[in-house]
Amino acid sequence: MNKITLFFLLIFFFSFSSIAQVSVGENGNIEVKAGATIDVAGLEITPISDYDISAGVTIQKSNTSIVLPNGDSMLRSYYMDQALNNLSATLVYNYEDDDMNGITHNAKMVVVDDSGNSMEYEDTDETDYQVTSEFQDPTSFAIVTA
Repeated sequence: MNKITLFFLLIFFFSFSSIAQVSVGENGNIEVKAGATIDVAGLEITPISDYDISAGVTIQKSNTSIVLPNGDSMLRSYYMDQALNNLSATLVYNYEDDDMNGITHNAKMVVVDDSGNSMEYEDTDETDYQVTSEFQDPTSFAIVTA
Protein backbone atom coordinates (compact mmCIF):
# COMPACT_ATOMS: atom_id res chain seq x y z
CA MET A 1 0.00 0.00 0.00
CA ASN A 2 1.51 3.31 -0.98
CA LYS A 3 1.85 6.26 1.41
CA ILE A 4 -0.91 8.33 -0.22
CA THR A 5 -3.46 5.53 0.10
CA LEU A 6 -2.44 4.94 3.72
CA PHE A 7 -2.75 8.67 4.43
CA PHE A 8 -6.30 8.83 3.05
CA LEU A 9 -7.32 5.66 4.91
CA LEU A 10 -6.08 7.17 8.17
CA ILE A 11 -8.04 10.37 7.51
CA PHE A 12 -11.14 8.31 6.65
CA PHE A 13 -10.95 6.26 9.85
CA PHE A 14 -10.10 9.30 11.98
CA SER A 15 -13.12 11.21 10.63
CA PHE A 16 -15.46 8.46 11.84
CA SER A 17 -13.80 8.18 15.24
CA SER A 18 -13.99 11.86 16.18
CA ILE A 19 -16.83 14.32 16.49
CA ALA A 20 -17.63 15.09 12.90
CA GLN A 21 -17.55 18.72 11.91
CA VAL A 22 -16.60 21.13 9.18
CA SER A 23 -14.30 23.96 10.08
CA VAL A 24 -13.29 26.64 7.58
CA GLY A 25 -10.01 28.36 8.42
CA GLU A 26 -9.63 32.12 8.69
CA ASN A 27 -8.48 32.41 5.08
CA GLY A 28 -10.60 29.57 3.73
CA ASN A 29 -13.82 29.23 1.81
CA ILE A 30 -15.94 26.26 0.72
CA GLU A 31 -18.04 26.75 -2.37
CA VAL A 32 -20.96 24.33 -2.58
CA LYS A 33 -22.47 24.37 -6.05
CA ALA A 34 -26.23 24.41 -6.59
CA GLY A 35 -27.55 20.86 -6.35
CA ALA A 36 -24.37 19.49 -4.73
CA THR A 37 -24.62 18.16 -1.18
CA ILE A 38 -22.30 18.57 1.77
CA ASP A 39 -22.99 16.04 4.55
CA VAL A 40 -21.86 17.00 8.05
CA ALA A 41 -22.30 13.92 10.25
CA GLY A 42 -25.85 13.32 9.04
CA LEU A 43 -26.97 16.86 8.21
CA GLU A 44 -27.18 17.11 4.44
CA ILE A 45 -27.08 20.63 3.00
CA THR A 46 -28.01 20.98 -0.69
CA PRO A 47 -28.01 24.64 -1.81
CA ILE A 48 -30.55 25.78 -4.38
CA SER A 49 -27.98 28.21 -5.78
CA ASP A 50 -24.19 28.29 -5.39
CA TYR A 51 -23.31 28.98 -1.75
CA ASP A 52 -20.04 29.96 -0.08
CA ILE A 53 -19.34 28.75 3.44
CA SER A 54 -17.02 31.53 4.51
CA ALA A 55 -13.93 31.79 6.67
CA GLY A 56 -14.38 31.10 10.36
CA VAL A 57 -17.53 28.96 10.03
CA THR A 58 -17.67 25.73 12.02
CA ILE A 59 -20.50 23.21 11.70
CA GLN A 60 -20.54 20.71 14.54
CA LYS A 61 -22.82 17.87 15.58
CA SER A 62 -23.76 17.60 19.25
CA ASN A 63 -25.35 14.54 20.87
CA THR A 64 -27.47 16.64 23.20
CA SER A 65 -31.00 18.00 23.01
CA ILE A 66 -31.99 21.63 23.19
CA VAL A 67 -35.00 23.06 25.01
CA LEU A 68 -37.67 24.20 22.58
CA PRO A 69 -41.04 25.91 23.17
CA ASN A 70 -42.84 22.56 22.67
CA GLY A 71 -40.37 20.38 24.63
CA ASP A 72 -36.88 19.00 24.17
CA SER A 73 -35.43 18.19 20.76
CA MET A 74 -33.93 14.93 19.59
CA LEU A 75 -30.50 14.06 20.99
CA ARG A 76 -28.80 15.32 17.84
CA SER A 77 -28.30 19.00 17.10
CA TYR A 78 -26.08 20.80 14.63
CA TYR A 79 -24.45 24.09 15.63
CA MET A 80 -23.04 26.65 13.23
CA ASP A 81 -20.44 28.90 14.84
CA GLN A 82 -21.07 31.91 12.66
CA ALA A 83 -24.48 31.28 11.22
CA LEU A 84 -24.97 30.17 7.64
CA ASN A 85 -26.64 33.37 6.42
CA ASN A 86 -28.73 33.92 3.29
CA LEU A 87 -28.84 30.21 2.48
CA SER A 88 -31.57 28.79 0.26
CA ALA A 89 -31.28 25.02 0.47
CA THR A 90 -32.82 21.65 1.10
CA LEU A 91 -31.77 20.30 4.50
CA VAL A 92 -32.00 16.64 5.41
CA TYR A 93 -31.64 15.83 9.11
CA ASN A 94 -30.75 12.14 9.49
CA TYR A 95 -31.20 10.45 12.85
CA GLU A 96 -31.13 7.03 14.54
CA ASP A 97 -33.24 5.33 17.23
CA ASP A 98 -30.79 6.47 19.94
CA ASP A 99 -31.35 10.12 18.91
CA MET A 100 -35.15 10.13 19.15
CA ASN A 101 -35.50 11.18 22.83
CA GLY A 102 -39.16 10.08 22.93
CA ILE A 103 -40.02 11.88 19.68
CA THR A 104 -41.90 10.03 16.93
CA HIS A 105 -40.93 9.69 13.27
CA ASN A 106 -43.42 12.51 12.56
CA ALA A 107 -40.88 15.05 13.81
CA LYS A 108 -40.53 18.56 12.42
CA MET A 109 -37.26 20.26 11.59
CA VAL A 110 -36.39 23.08 13.96
CA VAL A 111 -34.11 25.91 12.86
CA VAL A 112 -32.73 28.50 15.24
CA ASP A 113 -31.45 31.66 13.57
CA ASP A 114 -28.55 33.83 14.69
CA SER A 115 -30.95 35.95 16.81
CA GLY A 116 -32.06 32.90 18.82
CA ASN A 117 -35.51 32.67 17.21
CA SER A 118 -36.67 29.11 16.51
CA MET A 119 -39.05 28.03 13.75
CA GLU A 120 -40.55 24.61 13.04
CA TYR A 121 -40.79 23.26 9.49
CA GLU A 122 -42.84 20.32 8.27
CA ASP A 123 -41.08 17.17 7.08
CA THR A 124 -41.55 17.04 3.29
CA ASP A 125 -40.68 13.36 2.87
CA GLU A 126 -42.33 10.25 4.27
CA THR A 127 -39.07 8.50 5.15
CA ASP A 128 -38.41 7.37 8.71
CA TYR A 129 -35.04 8.39 10.20
CA GLN A 130 -34.82 11.62 8.24
CA VAL A 131 -36.54 14.99 8.30
CA THR A 132 -36.40 17.00 5.09
CA SER A 133 -37.31 20.66 4.61
CA GLU A 134 -36.73 23.05 1.72
CA PHE A 135 -35.91 26.69 2.30
CA GLN A 136 -36.62 28.65 -0.89
CA ASP A 137 -36.21 32.04 0.77
CA PRO A 138 -32.75 32.86 2.12
CA THR A 139 -32.61 31.83 5.77
CA SER A 140 -30.13 32.10 8.61
CA PHE A 141 -29.08 28.82 10.28
CA ALA A 142 -27.35 28.81 13.68
CA ILE A 143 -28.81 25.51 15.01
CA VAL A 144 -30.66 22.70 13.23
CA THR A 145 -32.46 19.92 15.13
CA ALA A 146 -35.78 18.04 15.17
